Amino acid sequence: MSELRYPNESKAYRDARDALLKDEKELLDKTKAVAAKRRMLPDGGPLKEDYVFQWANEGKVGQRVNFSELFGARVRYTGASLVYQLTSVFSGGLAPFVATLLLSRYGSGAVAAYIVVCCAITAVAAWFAPETHRGYVHDASADSMPSCTSTCL
Repeated sequence: MSELRYPNESKAYRDARDALLKDEKELLDKTKAVAAKRRMLPDGGPLKEDYVFQWANEGKVGQRVNFSELFGARVRYTGASLVYQLTSVFSGGLAPFVATLLLSRYGSGAVAAYIVVCCAITAVAAWFAPETHRGYVHDASADSMPSCTSTCL
């Protein structure tokens, strides 16, 4: 099955390795077939409860987030996206010009101060951002609420 040979490999090793490679290929084909079936699932119904997700990494469980906080309010994504796009234009787009101007007039310390000020603005905005955990976030009608699709699985 494989043309690659290792030095001093035995026939038993080669046969076992070829069998393993065959099994791995079959497993990959089966996984792809199951993924294709999952993508073809029809949309599910509206969610009946507020699911809670947590991230986990290396045996540690992280912060909890409610499904409704991810997709609940009708305009939440639009508002967040608008702010993100405008911020990227004004801070990200102008940052090289501001940094170049500060560097040429005041030196590298001014550029560092500019970055610190930008970080401070972000920290203050995050501190005063309203927390929606345990709050009422369902301001959209049930018809416009997201339904669980195959991407939720």
